Order: sequence, then structure tokens, then C-alpha cells
Amino acid sequence: MDNNVINFQDVQSAVANLMNADSFPQNFNLITEYLFRSYNISLEETDNQNFNRSYQFISAGLETCNLTLPVLRILSEECSDIELKASMNEKITTVEIFKLKLEAANNFTTGLFNYSNRNPGLANQFFLESEKIFKELYNRTKDIYYVILSENSKNYKYMSEGLEKFITGDLIDARKNYQLAKIGFEDNIKKLDRESSDELKYMKFKTEIICRECTNILYLSNAQYYFRSKNYKLAVENYDKLLDLLKQITDEFKTAQKDQSDENNSGLDSAINFYEGNYFYNYGFRNIAKGLELQDFEKWDDALECFENTRTAWSRATVSLLKSSIPQAVTLQEFISQNEFTIDQYLSSCIKEREQKQKISELENKVKQQQEELFNMLKPAGITVNNIQDINNTVEQNVQVVQKIENKTRENIKDLLELLKSIPLEESVKNEIETEGKELVESKEKGVKFLDKAKSFTEKISGIVKNVGEIATPLIPAVKALAMMLV
Repeated sequence: MDNNVINFQDVQSAVANLMNADSFPQNFNLITEYLFRSYNISLEETDNQNFNRSYQFISAGLETCNLTLPVLRILSEECSDIELKASMNEKITTVEIFKLKLEAANNFTTGLFNYSNRNPGLANQFFLESEKIFKELYNRTKDIYYVILSENSKNYKYMSEGLEKFITGDLIDARKNYQLAKIGFEDNIKKLDRESSDELKYMKFKTEIICRECTNILYLSNAQYYFRSKNYKLAVENYDKLLDLLKQITDEFKTAQKDQSDENNSGLDSAINFYEGNYFYNYGFRNIAKGLELQDFEKWDDALECFENTRTAWSRATVSLLKSSIPQAVTLQEFISQNEFTIDQYLSSCIKEREQKQKISELENKVKQQQEELFNMLKPAGITVNNIQDINNTVEQNVQVVQKIENKTRENIKDLLELLKSIPLEESVKNEIETEGKELVESKEKGVKFLDKAKSFTEKISGIVKNVGEIATPLIPAVKALAMMLV
């Protein structure tokens, strides 16, 4: 494999010739140069998310280490000279260090690949392994570079665990994980502030980018948490923070693009398109949250406009995402394709709610009008009411009064029937009065209907009393009592 300049066949040849003492220095230097380049180029390709290319350089580097180490160990064992043996052991250590670096890079790259493709469960395992190997590298070299890489692996593991929680809908724990990652990245940036080497300055630059990416996802987690909690105001605020950061990153990439030659712009073009697509993707969700907030305040037209703006934003996102080669771009594009129909659902829901609110308002107006009519009807009866409670109280009082009159009327009829037994009336008249009286006392009818029948009965008895004269005198008090109750 061509490693920029060094051909892999040349490396294999160099390994095969390590036993030649005269050419050993030259061959060993070629091998270490190849390992150096394999490691660094793999990191560059990983940074650009060209994972397959990164794996090619890592695989070639690891194969070189595995070919070289057995030869060096044989040479070390065969050395009788103490200084030469020590020198050979140093060379073994150098290759072992390269092997550890490549193994760590392999685990980190695989973790990042799975994280980028939304497979956080696997990503966690690889980040954990890269964290351990980078820590071992620090223990062997005491180079702060590996401390930072180990800590960043751990922080990526937090991010991956956050993504796992995010996917399953556990937004509270997702936010905690992203917050832990953000704090970890910020701590590393502070450590790197004290370093002056170009390598560590570049490491700080990369860590700042990762930290911002973590901040992006934290804002997104907050926004979705508040969205699901129906706290649309806070959801909009977090979407706005996210959009500001995405715009800032996009602008920085565009500035960097101006300083690059055309042949080096493909990676930047892909990044710019991804972040622009990501911006409009989240701007669409921001409009949905804002639309729902406006809908709650019954600002129907503004809410409908926000939902329509989501359609426009997602269309713009699609155009940009299709131009990007970054794996997450495909994920976002697929989500838009699968969920674009929800815009029509939000529009339909808003229109239906507006219609329902209008109907409710019309009904409330009708009820209010009927209340006013009822108030006006009660006034001539001397009943003054100011609200529904007054009406309820008045009705309740009247119901109680009617019940008392009804009960008293039944008692008076019973008394009258008892008196009737001692009055020497014709049997047919007496039987007619008794039958009708008993029916009234035992009647299931209530209220006005009962009282009207009782009134008719009382009038009938009054007529009989007048016709029969003195013999019905004992009935007169009972008849008067009934008549007074039923006035």
C-alpha cells in the first residue's frame, strides 16, 4: 500500500533485511517513518470522517509492527554486547509504542464510526478500550498528549452514552451525560492552554471543536426535553442557542475555505453542507416549537405560518445534506423524508383547534345571552339575580318550598279524608271523595303537576261543602287549609 511516499512492499523488504547489520539503521528508520506516517495520516482521515481510509493506514501500520517486533526480539536475544542489546530494546519499545498508538487509534476510530452511525452501544466499548490504551501510553511515555487523548476518549464515551439515552427517549439522563462530556472537554482545553508545542496546540483546536459539538447536542437535548414537556418557550430558547452555534461553526468553515486551495476544499465543502443542513433541519424543529407556543396563545395565523416555515427549512436542509459525505447527513436526510408528513399534521391540528375554539366561543356567547334573558324573566317576579349561582340558589330555594307545600298538602288531604268518615254524606259522594283523595296521597307525581291536581280536588270538595250545607261544617277548616296552601 502506498503510504504517501513509502510503498508497503518497500517496508516489507526493510523488515526482511533487518538481520543485515550494515543496512539495519536505514531499514529501521524507513519502518519507523512508515509507522509515524501511518498513525498521523489515520488520525487526519478520522478527523475528516474518512473511516475506510483511516482503517487502511491503521491496518498497514499494525501489520508492519507485527512483522517487525519478532525480528527485533530475535536480534535482542542474540546480542551479547550490553550496549547494543540496550539499544535494540529501545527500538523494540519504540515499535511497541507505535503498535499501542495504532491500536488506540483503531479503537477510537471504530468508536467514532459507530457513534456517527448512531450505534452507541458498540461505540461505548471501543471508546472505553481506547481510553485504556491511551492511558497505558501515558504511563509508558509520560507524554501529556496521551492523557488528553485518554480523557477525550472517556468524554466521547459520555457522549455516546448520552446518544444511547437520547435515542431511547431518556432525555434527562442524556442531558447529564452530555453535560459530563462538555465539562471533561472544557477541563482538557484548560490543561492545553498551558502547552506551547504545535502538536498540543492542534490538539486544543480539535478538542474545542469536539466541545462545541458536545454543546450543540446538549442544547438539542434540552430543546427536545422541553418540547416533550410541552414547555415550548424554553424549547425555542434552546433551539435558538443551538442555531447560533451552528451558524458560527458554518461561518468559520467558510472562512477557512477561502484560505484553502481548490483541491483541498472537498472536506470543507462537505462540512459546510452538513452544518448548513443541520442548521435548517433544527430550524424546522424550532419553528414547530414556536408554532405550538403561538397555538397555545391562540395566535392561529402566526402558528400556521411557523408550521409552513418548517416545510421550507427542511427543503433547504435536504439540498445541503445531499451534498455532504458525512455519515450523519444521511441520517438527518432520512429523518426528514420519513417525518415530513408531520408538518401537515401540525397544520391540521392547529386548524381544528381554531375551529373548536370558535365553536366554544359561539356557545359561550349563546349561554351568556340565555342567562341575560333568564335574568330579565325573573325580575318581574321580584327575584333579582346577578349570576348563575344566584339562579341556582333561587331555584334550589323554590324547589324546597314546593316540596314543603306538597308534603303539607298530602297531610291535609289525609286529615280531610279522616274527617270525611264522620260526615253523613251520600255513600256515592263519600266514596268518590275518598277514592280521589287516596289517589292524590299515594300519587307518584310531584311538584306543579301534583299541586294542580290537589287544587282541582280542593275546589271540588269546596263545591260539595257548599251544596250539602251544615252537615259538612266539620270539613270546612280542612278545606280552607288546603285552599290556602294551594293559592
